[in-house]
Amino acid sequence: MTTRRRLRHRSGDWVEVRGVITPVPDDRLRLGFAFSAAWADREGSASSAAARAAVLERHMWRIAGEVAASGVAAGFHATPVLEDVPGLEELSPRQWEVLTRLLQGERVPGIAGQLFISQSTVRNHLTDIFRKVGVRSQEELLRLLRPGDGPKEAQ
Repeated sequence: MTTRRRLRHRSGDWVEVRGVITPVPDDRLRLGFAFSAAWADREGSASSAAARAAVLERHMWRIAGEVAASGVAAGFHATPVLEDVPGLEELSPRQWEVLTRLLQGERVPGIAGQLFISQSTVRNHLTDIFRKVGVRSQEELLRLLRPGDGPKEAQ
């Protein structure tokens, strides 16, 4: 995703910044974001900043393709999109970790062990997630975030 923002330069002037935001996995299999920006130098032009941002965007797309091809980010497709579910934007980074692991099929004891927290802390995070998203149970949360992935009816 490309975005344009105005930021205050260390000189105190406002400058237009064009940035590229892209999801990238880290070494602990969490989803993070990279933000890189290009802006016009005081003597430069906005068009040169746009050109640098375009080059940067091409590089980031190439890197994203390599990450996808390597399979390093397998399973991240299950991470929900903020705009799709009201309340997700309110989650803390730790709550995102718990939610992501839950969506990957981990259970409370496994999440607690991987994050070096107690099982009751994981359950407290889940309770806060339920409240923010507007559901009452883990099953309801999974049904909301993974439509079509829920438990199958016995036939």
